[in-house]
Amino acid sequence: MRISRRSKELYNYITQLLDNNRIKYIIPKQDDKKVLELTLATGLATSIFLLTVYSRLKPMRYAASLENIILGKMPLMKYFVTSIELATDHSNHMGKKESSLGQTLDREAAKTTSRMLIQSLKGMG
Repeated sequence: MRISRRSKELYNYITQLLDNNRIKYIIPKQDDKKVLELTLATGLATSIFLLTVYSRLKPMRYAASLENIILGKMPLMKYFVTSIELATDHSNHMGKKESSLGQTLDREAAKTTSRMLIQSLKGMG
């Protein structure tokens, strides 16, 4: 499987952020995949960030948001957590899963939620 430049950039940013803030994670040995095992809170923060930048051409523009979430500096955080539930329910309602790509969420549900999260971040300006 070929990994995109964008995916590598995001992976490297996330691991560097975790290292810089001394947040523990595990990289279990897997075939040719790079996988991170994160604590629940860190995993949730990372999931929110990845969902936010899902359809962004320049995801690193929003990189500071992950750091703010992890460091507990993100206002209205409970709504960002709720967005994960919304995306999951929306995906289930759509009745589609793109399992061939390894995605948990339906593409349209992820894109819609991503747009909502981006607008929320812009609104907090």
